[in-house]
Amino acid sequence: MPMKRSSPGNIFSLCFLLSAGCSTFSGLEAAREDANTAAASDETATFGARTDVDSAGDIGTPGEETAGGGATPAEDGGAAPATVAPTTSGSLCATAASDPSAAATVSGYLDEMPYGAPKGTLRAQVIDTVIRACDAFAPSGAGWKRNYCWAHLTSEILKESTFNTAASVTDAYATRAIGSQTANDPTMGLMQIRFSSVVHDFVASGPMDRLACIGCTLPASLTSHVSEAGSSSFWAVSGPTTHRALVESVSCNIGFGAWYVYLNATGNGSSSKPTYVADYCAGRGTSANLVTGLRTFLEGPSAIYGSNVAANSYVNAIKTNFDSMVGAVSGTHPFLLPLTPKTSTFCR
Repeated sequence: MPMKRSSPGNIFSLCFLLSAGCSTFSGLEAAREDANTAAASDETATFGARTDVDSAGDIGTPGEETAGGGATPAEDGGAAPATVAPTTSGSLCATAASDPSAAATVSGYLDEMPYGAPKGTLRAQVIDTVIRACDAFAPSGAGWKRNYCWAHLTSEILKESTFNTAASVTDAYATRAIGSQTANDPTMGLMQIRFSSVVHDFVASGPMDRLACIGCTLPASLTSHVSEAGSSSFWAVSGPTTHRALVESVSCNIGFGAWYVYLNATGNGSSSKPTYVADYCAGRGTSANLVTGLRTFLEGPSAIYGSNVAANSYVNAIKTNFDSMVGAVSGTHPFLLPLTPKTSTFCR
């Protein structure tokens, strides 16, 4: 079963030089180790331990379950940085205010990157979009702090694409057979979003107003296909090319990724069965945590579900950078905090 975010995913080699306390980036590779195999070998990894990341920097696919990254449609059931950040506490967007303190914090997190930090206009766009996406889709609850989302998203983008907006992986699932046609459905952009899964699921169930607050407005030429399965010719063959620029845009790509990761972090916690987007939005989500959200994004809800999912190399690589940004946290680590479903945030 292909992964939700990016099917097997992009391959970034992260070489952790533990003895020297540093890391280097070797670049985007042509293929990545099968995510399911990597996940299986990592199931027993001790969360929190600094471990070497496998040579294939897992890049997942939110899902084609007709949802984002990796599930399949069949499962569906230069400018000043971040001066405006919408809030989810009032009328969304209507009272958006400047937040230079948040912008300074996110900028500082980018400075903590061991490599690949964006510069210039892209840096300003990333800062602004991360703040907006977190205001739109970050969870709330005991122990969760606003900056945890900022650190998580910037760390995940580093892992997925090294801040390369044109990063793309064409894996076997991207070229699967769609009737008599061949799919053209790679994972794309900063968070490696797959059109037939994450974008399809968002169009089917996601809150358009919150995505628009992030700066991403979906055209009618896209939303008019809402009733089609993710395995249709539009979603798997022609749409990914037609709408590639939109999916690769900073605001849409980060917006889609944040939505999908946190939807699963707050709802794919059932120990007996996966919770797909449609189930979540029907009120059947079960509390989970960020580890579950990240692994679901990578491997798809049918492969990963439950509230006690173990961290693997993909999660630990993101956590390593997260920890360098946020510093020591007393009590439960943010990646393991229980996060509860909230359909008013993730569904329409």
